[in-house]
Amino acid sequence: MSDEQKFKDQYGRSTPVSFRGKNYAGATPQEIASMSDFQRLTRYQPLEPYMDKATQEAINPFYVAGGSYEDGIFVGDGTETSIRMTGPEKSGKWEYWSIEAAGGIKNYLTMDKYNMPKDYNTDELCIIGAGRGVLGFFLGDTGLNSDYAARTNKGLFKNVTMVEDDQELVDWQKYVLNKHDITNIEALQGRSLEEPSPHTQDWDKLASKKYDMMIATLPFSDRKEGTYFLKQQLRAMQEAADNHIPENNDWPFTRKQRDMYSTIAKFEDKCYDENFGRHRTLFRNAHKYLNQGGYLITVHNSMTSDVDTFKPMIEESGLELVQHSLVDRGMGGSTNIRHFYSKWTLITNVSDATKYVIVCKKK
Repeated sequence: MSDEQKFKDQYGRSTPVSFRGKNYAGATPQEIASMSDFQRLTRYQPLEPYMDKATQEAINPFYVAGGSYEDGIFVGDGTETSIRMTGPEKSGKWEYWSIEAAGGIKNYLTMDKYNMPKDYNTDELCIIGAGRGVLGFFLGDTGLNSDYAARTNKGLFKNVTMVEDDQELVDWQKYVLNKHDITNIEALQGRSLEEPSPHTQDWDKLASKKYDMMIATLPFSDRKEGTYFLKQQLRAMQEAADNHIPENNDWPFTRKQRDMYSTIAKFEDKCYDENFGRHRTLFRNAHKYLNQGGYLITVHNSMTSDVDTFKPMIEESGLELVQHSLVDRGMGGSTNIRHFYSKWTLITNVSDATKYVIVCKKK
């Protein structure tokens, strides 16, 4: 039986052993979170009640490292289990922000308290740094019903072009698009608004349109030596990747099933933009692909930059800075539970009030 006192976050703080008001630190302290309870709660009390089936599909490959499924219970004591994953877990492969960013941006676009200008058109949206596609599916008007009381996602944009550098994530987007017969969203491979040489077919498709809005979720730290809050997450993930198999057991999943690429390299690529070079390229080129009066919204982490960081880039770009604001996590997005446990360490993601947006307009 594991000692619940061993469970810490990446900063060494003790983590709670309760879930949605239910205490798991009683007679069976190894039961950190009931997976059956978690699935039931997220079905009937979803973190984002208006997620359509495509958005749910895009979110599905969440990160589970350490512990196992045993009779619907997530445990951390090394107990063998006959349950195996049908596909690899995705540590290191996915964007740093997920549904909490998508929900927060939708709130930002639709809630009066944020004072987002309301004169934006909704015919064409382009997402730069689309990851596995969560933001595109959530903001796109897919027409799919939610699993929750047949409510619709009510996506804002008629057509969405998603641009992502990692071809494997582009392939995942295409899988979701094909599975749900979505025809108004397109997945393209590309690195920010960096024009490749020679041109690719995907680049030509991207450049053939003008967009009413661009939303960019580029890597948010300008140097690999980084900031402590981020480096602690990377160190904890690296330790989990290196030491995840308990003694004498390849449990609960094989290294191939865990599928961490070369440890956490691709996760790092989602975090670091050396000297903000990709941001400079984005601001410099965005006006070429925006309709007159179109908007560029960039998403940032308040612990690694400030609006003043980007003002010179914006001034040089011919865009007008019209708004900047902290945004929330949407309708109840949870970051702690979503990441579960990496061996004895809980990897916490960005929390509320660390995400801000900058809004620019083409003059």
